[in-house]
Amino acid sequence: MKNTLGKQEKLKSRKQIDELFKARKFVTHSPIRLFYRIQLAQPTGQHSRPLQAGFSCSKKFFKHATKRNRVKRLLRESYRLQKAPLLDLCNQYHIQLSLFWLYGDKSLPTQADIHQKVEAILHDLMVIVQKKVHHPS
Repeated sequence: MKNTLGKQEKLKSRKQIDELFKARKFVTHSPIRLFYRIQLAQPTGQHSRPLQAGFSCSKKFFKHATKRNRVKRLLRESYRLQKAPLLDLCNQYHIQLSLFWLYGDKSLPTQADIHQKVEAILHDLMVIVQKKVHHPS
C-alpha cells in the first residue's frame, strides 16, 4: 500500500467540517487535537472514502503563513505515513472517519515531536473506533 494523501482524502466540504466540530468528539495529545466523526460507510457517492482528513494551525499562534504552512506540512506528513492501520480498520468495519487535525502551541515543533504525538493520537483513535464498533451506544 502506498503512503499517499490524495485529493479525495482531504476534507474540504464546509458542511462536513461543521458537522465534525458539532459532534465535539476529539482526542488530544498536547499541543495537537484531533476532531473525529465516525459514520457507517456509504456504498456509493462522493463521500465513499473511508478516511478524510483536514489540517489547520491557528493564526493566533503563528502570525506568519510560512510557519503555519510548515506545521500543517509536518502534520500531513506524519499522518500520511501512519494512517495505514487506521485505513485497514475502517475497511474492516465498513465505516467512514472524518478527521480534522489542529495544532495549538506557539513553539515550532520538530518532525520527531509531531510524529510521536500523531502516533499516540492515532493509537487512541483506533481504540475508540474498536470500542464504538463492538459496543455501540
